[in-house]
Amino acid sequence: MKKQFATCEYVYYDGHKRPGGSTDFSGPDSVLDTEQRVAFLASYAKQAQAWFDDDDLAKPVVPRQELQDAVNRLKPRPTTAIRKQTELTELAYTTAGGERPGWKLYGTGASMEEGHLVLSDEEIAPVCCAKYVLAEAAQVTDVSLEMWIDPAFQSAVSSHHYYSSIGRSFELRFDTLHAVKIKWLATGHRKAYGSSMWHPRMEDAGTYSFGEWMPVRIQLDWQQQAYTVQFGDHDTSEPIPFPCACDQLNNIFFDGGMHPGAPWRIRGLRFYRSGLKNGVPYEEVDMERPVDTIDLDWTQRGYDDSAWSRTYLPCAVGGFRERDKPLLLRKTFSVEANKRVILVIDSLDPHGDVWVNGTLVREQKHFLQARIDITAYVTSDGANTLAIQVYPRAPEVYYPWHRNTDVYHGWFAGRMRIEQTGSSVISEPVVRTRSVGGERMAEIEIEAQVAHEGANPFCGKMRVKARRWYPTEGAWEELLEQPIVVEAGEQTKLVGRFRMEADYWDVDHPVLYQFSLQLLDPVGTPVDDETVVTGIRTIDQQGGSVRLNGKPIMLNGALLMQFLPPFDDIPVNHVCPSTEQIAWQMMMIRRMNGNTARLHMLGYGTNDPRYGEICDQLGVMLIWTTRMIDTLETCVYEEGWGPKEAYRSQIRQVINHPSIVMWEGSNEFHGNLAEIDRMYDAYVELFADLDPTRLLSPCSHLYYGGGLYGDRHQYYNDDGTMDQDGSPAHASHGWTSPHVVRSCHPYVMLNGYGQTWDQLRKQDWRWQEELLKSKKHAYLLTEFAVTGDPNWQLQENEPWHHVPSYEKPYDKGSIGRPLTFAEWKESQAFQCLGAFHAVKRARLAGADGLVWCCLSEGANDVTYKKPPIDFYGHAKLGFYGLRMGFQDILACNGNTDVVLGADDQIHPVILNAKGAASIHVDVSILSEDRRVIQQVAYRDVELQGGLEQVALSPFLPELSESGYYTIRFDVTTEA
Repeated sequence: MKKQFATCEYVYYDGHKRPGGSTDFSGPDSVLDTEQRVAFLASYAKQAQAWFDDDDLAKPVVPRQELQDAVNRLKPRPTTAIRKQTELTELAYTTAGGERPGWKLYGTGASMEEGHLVLSDEEIAPVCCAKYVLAEAAQVTDVSLEMWIDPAFQSAVSSHHYYSSIGRSFELRFDTLHAVKIKWLATGHRKAYGSSMWHPRMEDAGTYSFGEWMPVRIQLDWQQQAYTVQFGDHDTSEPIPFPCACDQLNNIFFDGGMHPGAPWRIRGLRFYRSGLKNGVPYEEVDMERPVDTIDLDWTQRGYDDSAWSRTYLPCAVGGFRERDKPLLLRKTFSVEANKRVILVIDSLDPHGDVWVNGTLVREQKHFLQARIDITAYVTSDGANTLAIQVYPRAPEVYYPWHRNTDVYHGWFAGRMRIEQTGSSVISEPVVRTRSVGGERMAEIEIEAQVAHEGANPFCGKMRVKARRWYPTEGAWEELLEQPIVVEAGEQTKLVGRFRMEADYWDVDHPVLYQFSLQLLDPVGTPVDDETVVTGIRTIDQQGGSVRLNGKPIMLNGALLMQFLPPFDDIPVNHVCPSTEQIAWQMMMIRRMNGNTARLHMLGYGTNDPRYGEICDQLGVMLIWTTRMIDTLETCVYEEGWGPKEAYRSQIRQVINHPSIVMWEGSNEFHGNLAEIDRMYDAYVELFADLDPTRLLSPCSHLYYGGGLYGDRHQYYNDDGTMDQDGSPAHASHGWTSPHVVRSCHPYVMLNGYGQTWDQLRKQDWRWQEELLKSKKHAYLLTEFAVTGDPNWQLQENEPWHHVPSYEKPYDKGSIGRPLTFAEWKESQAFQCLGAFHAVKRARLAGADGLVWCCLSEGANDVTYKKPPIDFYGHAKLGFYGLRMGFQDILACNGNTDVVLGADDQIHPVILNAKGAASIHVDVSILSEDRRVIQQVAYRDVELQGGLEQVALSPFLPELSESGYYTIRFDVTTEA
C-alpha cells in the first residue's frame, strides 16, 4: 500500500546575493525588520490555513463522535477465571462538612499539642499542612508567630534556590491567593515571595537556625499592596509587593511542601486587623481548639443513602466550591462462605479511611494501592456494607508558574474490587519480554509470589497459558508448567521462562496478550489464578538510539499537564480525569503524528492504571512518573531517597503495561555532583531487579550550567569523565548505566523563551554535539515549546478572553515586538513556523525524541500559550507544524533559512524514522497565489530503515520576482 507524506516550508525571496550567509528569521543575521517579520507571519498564516485545510482555524483535533467511538472500543481489563473478582460499581457518594472558621488540619500527622500546631509528616506524602480560617475577611495589618523546624530537616547548604526547593511555607491569603508568602528552605535560607502570581520574585530573607524558635512579624500595607517582614531582632525588610492582588485576607495557610520531612511547629499566632473588634485591635489565635469531625452514622450497615448520588470509579471531587469537604462513598456487596476476602483499592488520594459493616478496618495514610484482608469483618449471610472516606486535599501551590487560581486539586477514590480466595494465593504477577527475534518469536519471563496459609505445605504446580486478546481474541495456548512447594505460613517467589510465537506490540499495531497464571493442587485442580494483559515488546537503547523490538524509533509527542475542561472542574481533572479525557489526550497526540506522552501533572503525577490500559490499546508510549513524582529529589539529603520502597510498590502496580517504555524519577533538578550520584545510583539500583527491561530517566533535565541556562550547577558529560565545565570528574555507576537515557529541556536552543532564530541555527552549547552523537545513550529533548495565541473568536465569552499570558514578552525577543490580540493568526503562524523548524533542526542534528510542552491549554487560568491545542481541543497552526515535523518520513530543506537570495539553493533532505522503503520525492515551488513555479522530481530513493538522513541533489530555484513562496515536498512510498 502506498503512503504519502507532505511538508510545506515558507520563504521570502529577495533576489539579493549573500555568499555563504544565513538568513535567520530574527537575530543578528536576519535581513527582515520587525514589521517585515510580522508581514511574513501574516502571509504564512494565510497559506498555512490552505495547506492544512483549516480555513477558520476552528477544527477540533479529535471530533466528538470519533472520540466516543474510540472509547466504546476500549476493552475493560479481564477478570480471573478461578479466583472470584468483583469490580465495585455504582457506589453511593456525597460530600459533607466544608470550610468553617478556625483550624483545618491536612494529613494524618497534623495536630494541636500543648498550645502548638504540630506538623509531623509520615514517610510518604501527603505532606501535613494547616489552614486557619478567619471568622470574617479583613484587612489584617500585622501578623506575628513563632516557628520551630526540626534539625533533621536540614539538607546540604546551597547558594542557589528555586521555587521548587524543599522547604516549609507560611502564607497570608484571601481564598487561594496569597498576599504574603515566606518559605524556610531545607538549606537554612529564608525567602519572601513578591511581585507576581505566576513568576514571583524570591527575595532573600536571611538564614535561620534549626531547632530554635524563630519569631516572625509581618506588616501589610493595603494601600501600597506590599508587606514587610521581620525575624526576631533583625531589621525589617524593605517593602515587598504582594505576589497576588488582594484587598483583604480570610485565611492563614501553613504549607509543608511537596516532600515529607522532619516535624515543624508553630505557636503564638496572632493578627491585628484595621479597626477594633470587641474593643481590641488584635485576635489571639486559639492553638488548642479541637478540630471538628463529621458524624459516623453513615458508615453503618443500616444507613439510608438513597438521597446520595451514584457514581462509577474513579470518583473525584474538588475545587473551591467543595473545599474541605471529605468524599464519602458506600457500597453493599456479598461474599461466599469459607473464603478469604480481600478488598483491593487502587488509590485513596490523598488518604482515607475504610469501614466494613461499621468497623474501621484501615486508616490508609497515603495514596498507595491497598490490599486489605476484610475476612474477619464480613458475613456470607446477607449483604455487607463498605464505607469509605477520602480526606480533602490541602490547597497547596507547588509550582507557581503553572498554578491556577483554584488550587483545591481533586481528592478521589480509585477503582476497587473484592477478591475471594482460598488458602493458597498468587500475587504480584509480572510478565516480561526478555528478547524478540526470528519470525514472531519472543523469550518471556514470568514472575509471581505464591503464599500459603494452610496447616501443611502446599505441593502443586504453576501453569501458564496465554492467548491473543486485543484487538481480536484467539485460542488459549499452554506455555509452561512447573512444580512449586510452599511451606505452611510462608511465601515463595516463582520465576519461569519460555519461548512463544506472538505478534509484537508497537505503536502502529498495539497487539495485546492475556496471560493466565494458574495454581494447581497435587491432583491438578486449579485453586487460584491471576491474569495479566500485556504486549510482547522490547525497549532498549543501542548505538545511541532508542529501539522498539530491536528497531530504532523516535519518541515524539507532548507532555500531559492535564488542566482539562470545563473551567470549573480543572482542579479535579488535573489529578483524576475521566476515562474519556485520558483517551482524548492520547488521540490528540496520535493525530499530531506523535507516539509518546510524558506524564507531567506537576506536583502530583499519577499512577492510575487507566493510562496504561488506554495507551496499551491506542498505541501510545508513556514516560511514567508515578504518583511520587520528583521524590527522587530527596537525594539532596545524604541519607538518600526516602520513599524508595513506596516508589517500588507504585511500579509494581503498573509494571505489566507495554505502553510504559520509560520510568522518570525527577523533572528538573538543580544539584551538585554528589547529589546527582546519589540520585542516579538509587534509581538504577531500584530497577536492577524490579524491572531491568525498560529505559530510565532519573532526571528529565539537570543541565543548568556549562553555558546552558547560566553556570550555576553541576552535571557530568555523557561518559561521566568531566563536569559541566570540562574539568576531570568521575561519575558513579548510575550515570553510565546502559538503561539510562540522556534528557534535556533546551527551550532556548529551539525557538523558546523569546530567543532569536540564530540560537536555533547555532545550537551553541558545548555538550550538545556530544549528547547527540553518543553511541551509548539516546538523547531526548523532553521539553521544548514556542507560544501561540488561540483563536480568540472561539473564546469570546470566557473569563480568560484577551487576558495576557506571562509569556507575552517572548514575542519581543522572537519577533521584535509583542503581537496584539488582533494578531492571533500571526501568533499562531510563528508557533507553527518555530515548531516545525525546531523539530527539523533537532532531527537534522540527530535527536532521538522530541516532546512538546505541553499538549493543550488550561494552565494559568487558561492563559498558558505554549500548547499547540486550545483549551477545548481546537488545533492551532502550531499543531500542524508539529504534525509535519513528526512525520515518519520527513522531506524538507536542509537548513533553517527563511529568506532566499539569488544564489541560494534548495537542499532536499529525507529524514527517516521508519523502516526500509523505496520512495519518490517531488519538490514544488509555489507562488503566493499558489501557482506552480517549478517542480523537481527524485525517483527511486532507497531508504535503509532506522533513523537515517538522505541528502538529495540540491537545485537552484527558478525565481525572478521578489515575494513569498511555498516549497512543498511530497513523498510517495512504493507499494
